[in-house]
Amino acid sequence: MLLLLSYPFIAQVQYATITRETSFKSEDDFESATLRRLDESTQVIYIGNCSRFYCQVEFEGEIGWIKKHLLEVEEVTESVEEEFTDSYVLEEESGVAEFEQEDIFQEETNIDGEATEEEKAVLTDIPTEQQTVTPTASSSDSFLSPWLGISLLAGLLLISILFFLRNRKLKRKIKQLNLKYEGIVDVDKEVKNRRKQVESEEANARKTLAELKQSEGALRSKHADAKKNYAKLMHEVNLLKTELDITEFGVYEPQFHFETSAIYKLKIKENRDKQRELIRQDKAAIGGESWLVNGNAASGRAMVKRQKKLMLRAFNAECDNFIKDVKWNNEKKMEEKILKSAEIITRLNEKKELKIAGEFVELKLLELRLAYEYELKAHEEQEIQREIRAKIRDEEKAIKEYERAKREATKEKRMLKNALKAAREQMESASTEEQAFYENRLQELEQKLKLAEEKSQRAISMTQQTQSGYIYVISNIGSFGENVYKIGMTRRLEPMDRVTELGNSSVPFGFDVHAMIYSENAPELENKLHAHFDKYRLNHINRRKEYFKVSLEEIEKVVQDNHGTIEFIVEAEAREYRESMVINEQLSNNNPRTKKVNGKALAGEFLAS
Repeated sequence: MLLLLSYPFIAQVQYATITRETSFKSEDDFESATLRRLDESTQVIYIGNCSRFYCQVEFEGEIGWIKKHLLEVEEVTESVEEEFTDSYVLEEESGVAEFEQEDIFQEETNIDGEATEEEKAVLTDIPTEQQTVTPTASSSDSFLSPWLGISLLAGLLLISILFFLRNRKLKRKIKQLNLKYEGIVDVDKEVKNRRKQVESEEANARKTLAELKQSEGALRSKHADAKKNYAKLMHEVNLLKTELDITEFGVYEPQFHFETSAIYKLKIKENRDKQRELIRQDKAAIGGESWLVNGNAASGRAMVKRQKKLMLRAFNAECDNFIKDVKWNNEKKMEEKILKSAEIITRLNEKKELKIAGEFVELKLLELRLAYEYELKAHEEQEIQREIRAKIRDEEKAIKEYERAKREATKEKRMLKNALKAAREQMESASTEEQAFYENRLQELEQKLKLAEEKSQRAISMTQQTQSGYIYVISNIGSFGENVYKIGMTRRLEPMDRVTELGNSSVPFGFDVHAMIYSENAPELENKLHAHFDKYRLNHINRRKEYFKVSLEEIEKVVQDNHGTIEFIVEAEAREYRESMVINEQLSNNNPRTKKVNGKALAGEFLAS
């Protein structure tokens, strides 16, 4: 009966499982304090008393609230309390009051153990309501009593089985939870262990970071040293290269400004005389004064003398090669090579305490510069002579044109005079109607004669005036692009002949004329224009190339400031170039090997086949 009286309480417990980690709140609202955090699959005792969002539950002796939608409430098996109550009612109806007494007796002894005989007697004599009003048992009640006991036993057996199954399920659940949270059963201990682990890892990380910083410093130092060595090696490699490296060595700036190449040649001879004097005085290679051979100073001096001779022969041979190969784009490199050669020869004779004298090295560097500038001056003189010869040819050609023009004008004048004379004679013998025709003919011939005389006078004037000529401004878009103009001068009687010559064979397209300016002093006007646009030159080395990258409006403004108003043709016709571009485009469109898609040439379909 002890089990019978205590189990109805256990049977009434209803469990619920949490479906997701959540907070265990002290009250049924969102703002209340959180007692603790409960993990997913945690089992709690479901009390109920649900509000709109929360339900009341019990967990480890604490009563709190959990969100309703996160609880999965388990179904309760049939209530044992109802069976017990039914059985008790049946006993009341049958007038059996002993059951209640036995029940009370069992409750009293459930705590203190077995009751004494006196206690049983006292408990038996207690008057109860059932004893007072117990009706007389009938024969049918006596018949039902055994079955009532059997029903009670069956109920007890069923409850025990259910209790056993429930208990086994709870034990399995507890075992699963223990396995799942085996490592963190003791939260404080686990937190302490984790804190120690984090502190240990942090200390290790700091130690590793310090080591890495130390390694970084060492690596940076090594990198800087390696970078210096690399730069030094690359510098030495560049000394051995023959191609242009202006970024590395720069462009040579002339140090001497002698007027003629003959002066440079004389200075080179003087420099070599100084080198020979240093060699004669034994000052080109120095050191080795205390050198002995087998303890003999004389043998030591002889050996040192031979070694110095070998050093100077090697150094002079290398310097001669460097001076012979010097060009406009490698002068600085050749200087570096001379210095490097002296350094290597000195290092090879370091044990003998011999080295190339610095004064001798400086003379070699000076010879290199003089030889280079001598080549520049000789080239410049050649260009000047070429330009003078070109001007002479141009002058001769202009004079020939003027003479031819004079002869043609004289011949034309003679022919026109004869024609006038014949026309007058015919007019005297002509009729009245024919005289009008001959008058018109005479006027026409007189006009032509006037033009011929003007042409003859202009030719004579051009021959006499050596400074007169034409300044032309021309462009060639197809060859040089937009905003590139040639500003030149010609003394030809027909200046367009010069423009035609320029476009004959040296460029793919002909030139377009933007302005043709006649001047009594054409060289002066040309020099002013060239000086003003000097910074816009395309070629800063060969100044005979008269091409400038500048706008036509600026050229027109400078011409007006120095000569007067001249009509300029702003738009270049570039007929040959533009027609060629159209033809090229047509050929590209008609080419079966390519096709145009969005302005880009793509491979044709035949490539896929």
